[in-house]
Amino acid sequence: MALVVCKMCKRAFINEAQGKEICPECAERLNELYPVVRSFLRNHDRKVFTIREVSQILNIDIRDVEGLVTMGLINSSQSLGGAEPQKILKYRPSDAPAAASQEKMQSFLHTYHKKQGKTGGT
Repeated sequence: MALVVCKMCKRAFINEAQGKEICPECAERLNELYPVVRSFLRNHDRKVFTIREVSQILNIDIRDVEGLVTMGLINSSQSLGGAEPQKILKYRPSDAPAAASQEKMQSFLHTYHKKQGKTGGT
């Protein structure tokens, strides 16, 4: 066991599993967001999005989308154009076998925004 600083929220937590870099609260939030982001990308599989675009479209914190990419739950690639490289997100079948329904995604986003104290969300 060791005292570790969470890479997502910067809070200290006791690391019971070696190699764990995010606290249980952030891990739970990312596990809840994963099917929503995966479903969105799968439903738009002919398009590519930046992390910022996914964050803005789904109205979720950009750090959470970055966390999903960092953890390897969502595939990404580097863009070649522009002055500043950006990670490009696109659904790949390896991301997961099945997508959540649109209704489940809307329900989750509503609950997520309530927990985050956001108003005017979807």
